[in-house]
Amino acid sequence: MNIQKAALLVISSLILALFMLANTMTPSPGTSSGNGNPALFILFILIPLFTIMVALWISLLHTYPFRLPVYLMSMFLIVLHLSIAFVYQKIQLAQYREVIEKALIKRNGFADAAYIEDITAGLSFHVNNQYFNFNTYLMFLTFSLFSAMLFTLLDLWEKRKKNGQPDFFKKEGGGRR
Repeated sequence: MNIQKAALLVISSLILALFMLANTMTPSPGTSSGNGNPALFILFILIPLFTIMVALWISLLHTYPFRLPVYLMSMFLIVLHLSIAFVYQKIQLAQYREVIEKALIKRNGFADAAYIEDITAGLSFHVNNQYFNFNTYLMFLTFSLFSAMLFTLLDLWEKRKKNGQPDFFKKEGGGRR
């Protein structure tokens, strides 16, 4: 196993551990806390890890290059995956809001819809389990791969233009007359 693959495996495992740790920082539905959101520290750790992961993917893609149609099909499938995963997350958030509503009704006898909307929006600690779960982990990984593929294609395109080679998207030989 070469160094890029091993590093990707280690960083992917570390990122998964961080996602699961942040997931556990979600309070039980219906409870409150005024200590802020400690999972934001994990978010700041994920940003450089994302950059490192993209660089490792780029290195791996340069080591094992693909043909253009494979890149394009892979990127299309990644966008499809990300779209489906995003819709899934929206559905999960709506269901989680219902769980919080039921917990508040059980605890207080009523639930304020504006309060539920407020605590489940933005960077609230009430939704750490919505931002940090296995689905969002997979989204993180596939988006890093998509970014690396995009950078690799753009780099290859620039190199071809610089060397006077034909453009990716132009037919060679001029076509029919």
